[in-house]
Amino acid sequence: MAPHPNTAPFVATHLARQLVTSNPSPRYVRAIARAFLSGEHGGRVYSGRPTNLGAAVAATLLDREAADPALDHDPRHGALREPLLKLVQLMRVLRFRPVAGAPTALGGRVNPRAAGLPRVDPSRLGRGGLTSG
Repeated sequence: MAPHPNTAPFVATHLARQLVTSNPSPRYVRAIARAFLSGEHGGRVYSGRPTNLGAAVAATLLDREAADPALDHDPRHGALREPLLKLVQLMRVLRFRPVAGAPTALGGRVNPRAAGLPRVDPSRLGRGGLTSG
């Protein structure tokens, strides 16, 4: 990985957001970035070389900010994932398919035109990724 000064904080922020909280504190990001750059965390040497993801993941998951249950009640701490995204991800993992004729959670009041709206294809974002249907 490139030795750019923003690489470690970037990786640290994304690890914290994906694995623990949507709003990591600056101290938490610095601790993860330090582990990423040094290759060690908590007295354990993972590789001792810079850009070690093992040390960064350990710092992410073993930090007090990840393990403190008191932070779960702090609204500024953030959430693991927004509730709707959790539900959508669960439905994708379980390969959810709607049953024809079954009532919807919205009571059948879904706008039929919504199905024809363009959506973003993540694999094509860089090339005008809007597709229809």
